[in-house]
Amino acid sequence: MKIPGYELYFAHMKTYAVIDKMLPQTPIIQVVLKGLTDFSHMMKVDSGADFSLLSMEYFQMFTNDSPESVADTPIGGVGGRRTAKVISPIKAIIETENNYEVECNITVGFVEDSRYSMCGLLGRKGLFDKFTIAFQSYPNECLYLQNNRI
Repeated sequence: MKIPGYELYFAHMKTYAVIDKMLPQTPIIQVVLKGLTDFSHMMKVDSGADFSLLSMEYFQMFTNDSPESVADTPIGGVGGRRTAKVISPIKAIIETENNYEVECNITVGFVEDSRYSMCGLLGRKGLFDKFTIAFQSYPNECLYLQNNRI
């Protein structure tokens, strides 16, 4: 079921989780990515990331192209500089606690980094330009998405 209009889509409770004991809790949500087959994956919502990141092991789930045939795109961030194989758009579906589906087309970079096997990174491109995102950590950890009026 989809929600028409521009109302608050959801307050996703209990999305904050520890993915590394050395780091604080971070907002994690379950995302279904539509590729050659549907793929459900936990992803950390990261307002500092230009686009989403997944481990290279998932690349073939989204294209019949070989990784070698896709140009390297330089990326950088807290983890340093590297290259990614970028595919865009990839349809992402976030199911809310009220069983609503929020859809967006995201840009995904595939990197040789096992950290993104367990938990991907959900960046701004395709998500933050479609929705207003608000993080609340007190008194309850929540992630709010509201459709932007375009």
